[in-house]
Amino acid sequence: MPIILFSSSDPQNTSRKAEDVGADYYVQKDEKGIASLNRIITDILHGPQASVQSSYEKRPIRTVLLVDDSVTMRKIIRNILIGIGITRVLEANDGMEGLQLIKTEAIDLVISDWSMPRMNGLEMIKKIRTNSQFDTIPIVMVTAEVEEEIEKAMHLGVDDYLRKPFNLLDMKKMIAKFTECATEQ
Repeated sequence: MPIILFSSSDPQNTSRKAEDVGADYYVQKDEKGIASLNRIITDILHGPQASVQSSYEKRPIRTVLLVDDSVTMRKIIRNILIGIGITRVLEANDGMEGLQLIKTEAIDLVISDWSMPRMNGLEMIKKIRTNSQFDTIPIVMVTAEVEEEIEKAMHLGVDDYLRKPFNLLDMKKMIAKFTECATEQ
């Protein structure tokens, strides 16, 4: 049975405490928390992918933050993004660099790897989701992790994910969920 913890306290500290006591989800008591709760309930009832289609209005994606410690993977994803019309792709080697960029640039979508040095993708996502200035930016996780770990990421606020290996069509379909710019092939 899933456990959802509601709180109006400081989200960063409470989120950690909720995880420590075994809560599956943490929801802040505010308007954004209500939207998050709707997504959580949809995820529980229908699986994590069900809430992605309805969670975001499609909007132009001008700038993507790509966070991955692999230069090769960043190059592959950058080329795919450019191929579907997204020409401003900012790159970070790890979560720490990603957080610095998100604070200084107008980011429309974050695509992040899971395993990275210094700060992994999940740690970065927790920090993004607990900052009201950035908590509505769609986040996609690119991972080779198992289903349990992917569900954990979805519960922390990842909006969608791509399993490695993926292809151009997989990336286009995923981005099309968030923007008009990724057209059908």
